[in-house]
Formats: sequence, C-alpha cells, structure tokens
Amino acid sequence: MLPFEFTRPWILLVLVPLALIVAWYFVRSLSDFPRSQRVASMVIRLVMLLLLVLSLAGLTWLHETDEQCLIFLRDDSLSIGKEAAERAQELLELAAEEKGSNRALLLPFAIRVESVRELTMESLVTDRDQLPDDPENGDTPTAEPAGSRLTTGAEADRKRLDGTNLAAAIEAAAGYMPPRYVPKIVLLTDGNQTDGDAIAAAARSRIPVTSISLPAMSEPEVQVAEVNVPAEVREGEPFFVDVVIQSNHDDEGLIEV
Repeated sequence: MLPFEFTRPWILLVLVPLALIVAWYFVRSLSDFPRSQRVASMVIRLVMLLLLVLSLAGLTWLHETDEQCLIFLRDDSLSIGKEAAERAQELLELAAEEKGSNRALLLPFAIRVESVRELTMESLVTDRDQLPDDPENGDTPTAEPAGSRLTTGAEADRKRLDGTNLAAAIEAAAGYMPPRYVPKIVLLTDGNQTDGDAIAAAARSRIPVTSISLPAMSEPEVQVAEVNVPAEVREGEPFFVDVVIQSNHDDEGLIEV
C-alpha cells in the first residue's frame, strides 16, 4: 500500500501535456543564455509545475495509527432522569479512567448541540455535582439533568433542553473529529428522538457509531405535546382544536380548553 493518496487523481492527467509544453518552449527558445542556465530554468519550471499539479490533485500523506479518538455524545434532554444521568456519568468516568493513550471528547446535546470539551475526571466531577435530584429520596424534583444545562428554570433554558436531535449531535461530532486518529462516536441516550434522522446522519458521517441505551424515566409523566388550531376562523364559526397528550403510563384526567 502506498503511503499517500490523491483526493482528485484525475488532475494528474494534465501533468504530461503541461510538461511537453514546457519542453517545447525550451527547444524552441531564442534566448541567448548558456545551455546550463536554460536547463536549470526548465528544471525549476517543471518542479514548480509538478508541485502545483500535486496540490490541485489533493496529495495526502497517509500515517498509520492505532490511537482512537472517541467522542461521547451525552443526551441532556428533559427526558433524561436521575437514573439515566447517573448511568451516563458512570460510563463517562470509566472511559476517562481507561482511555490510556487514546483521546476522548465529550459533546453534550439536547435539541441543539453544546460545545465539545476534553473528557477528564476533573470536568466530570463538576457534572456529578449537577445531577438531577431524586424525588424518591425526598428531594425537590427538578427537570434539570446532568452536564451543561442551567438550573435557573428559565423558559429559554427549558426550550433549549425540550427535545432530542440525535442527527445534529452526530453531524457535529463528525465535524469535531480531529485528524490522525481512528474515529469513533459513542452515543449515550434514551433513544427518544424528537427531531432529525439519526440513521441518515450516521450513514453520512462514515464514522462507526456505538449506541448505549440509557434507562427511560420511571417517574409518571403527562404533558401537552401539541395544540393545533386553524390559522383563522370567521366570527361564530365552529372549528376543531386538536390537543396531543403524551403520557408514559395509563392515567385519567380532565382537559380544559
């Protein structure tokens, strides 16, 4: 196997005719310079021409390596409860301890992707302090899971975390992947995708993707997922209101509109 490759090898075909043109001008030149100087000038022109064609053809030097770069995609959406957050934290801490000479990065995401950072024990200690409370132990329940989320309860923060876009996370990880490493993406999620096409994004990235399933929330949850009404109606005209309710358990309730 050659230690190099070309991203656009068809450009190399123009090298021969260009070299012939340079040689033709050398033979037909009327310059009165000494022959040694003319030969040196032609060689310099050929070398410059070769370098230009090689750069346009995308010459890439190949380097073999066994070192991996793993980007861990951690789902921080509102559907991640305390049990799932603790499971993700344990896996990340184990990866930080066992990575050895390999490189590990952490990329939190929800409906949008956060900034990537090195996966270290120091950064994970901060994340552990931000784990969501456990209602079963008498703590005050909160919808804020681990990691990069804020705990202010502001509406803007909830919108940022109210959804899971696996496709955007995979595409961002593929773009963050540094060179000179064997790439791999590890996805930590409960699989509750609300936006994007994760399978198509993984196929486009051409990077192996390993998915580790996190436990789904066990706490009873009911939410109004969607309300659809006509854009406009006439005065006194009847119209339909479609309300979509999502629940992770069987329940009864009264909806007031």
